[in-house]
Amino acid sequence: MTQLLPRALVAILLALLGVSIMSLVVIVALVGFPSDPAKLATFQMRAAPFTPQVDLIIGGLVLLACGWWAGRPFARPLALRAGLAVGLGYIAVEVAIAVLRSGLVAIDWQPTLISFTVKIVAALAGGWLAGGPAAPDPVPLDPE
Repeated sequence: MTQLLPRALVAILLALLGVSIMSLVVIVALVGFPSDPAKLATFQMRAAPFTPQVDLIIGGLVLLACGWWAGRPFARPLALRAGLAVGLGYIAVEVAIAVLRSGLVAIDWQPTLISFTVKIVAALAGGWLAGGPAAPDPVPLDPE
């Protein structure tokens, strides 16, 4: 798979799954697993203070890795595009989910925009790290 769009789409799916699963694992490690369904509200109340930081850290690391994976087979300019495609695609899916769940009015935009910025920058950094230098232009040989 050496085409930009298919690699970016797979990386977006991996990022969505990775951020969700890894964030849940970290939150459960910090707060503990709710042993009883009746205590779910208590778990959510105890987990709420940790979620913004966990989202920034885990989201940034996962998007960095996915941007790197998407840009790995390409030279630096295309690798950066792959990283940007991963970041923007991930954000588009997150916004769509948030709008479908609660509408635009209910979104707290200040932390959301910080999170989106961190994730796009991380995906771009992953693409930059993955991309090697651009292939040099071939030098024409002398006709002699």
